[in-house]
Amino acid sequence: MDVSFIGLLLTLVVELASANDNDPCFTFHGNGFLRFHLDKFDNSNSAHYSLKFRTQSAHGLLLYSEGVHGDDEALYIRNGMLVYHLFNSSPSGVEGSFGGRFLGEVAVNTDDMIEVHTYRSFSVTDEVQRTTREQTGLVYTVGGNTYSHIDYRPRSGISLNNDVYVGGYKESLSDTVGNFTGQISGIREEKNAALFRSFSLNAGGKVTSNCLTINPV
Repeated sequence: MDVSFIGLLLTLVVELASANDNDPCFTFHGNGFLRFHLDKFDNSNSAHYSLKFRTQSAHGLLLYSEGVHGDDEALYIRNGMLVYHLFNSSPSGVEGSFGGRFLGEVAVNTDDMIEVHTYRSFSVTDEVQRTTREQTGLVYTVGGNTYSHIDYRPRSGISLNNDVYVGGYKESLSDTVGNFTGQISGIREEKNAALFRSFSLNAGGKVTSNCLTINPV
């Protein structure tokens, strides 16, 4: 067997293992998105999402979900920075709203694998203080450094359905944030112990269900 072919084969195996890390991994080309509809999935009130992504694009929608009463939630990249947005309307819709907008401060469009967590009124225990508080916000790791943008304000009545969109949405949500380009892997939600593996819609069939990258040998 040709030595160069063996080298190429080994490179493919290493790259696939590295990209997937044994988790479902998806490649987005900026022209499609995935919709996940999970049975027995409670997406209202508290939640803790986590995922890893790699991109060179300065803009792109990572996660999005909404409810029938105007609540919505989005994790996206704008101008190279992560943004976590939560809109929580009042029960009657007339007393205003309370949610949050958490802005990252370090560029993530570096073509490195970035780990990100979003918290929505999720109980987290401080092992040092030995206290448990509900936190909302954004935590992400870039280059081995972790950055936190969270608060502990009480939030209630958050109503979101169990359709979760990844990498884009069926209509434009912003003039500056479009569909995602790059790789997303290991999408999880802790409250429901859910791993996002089987999607219900691959818009246009344009999202690839692997993260295989062929590098020159």
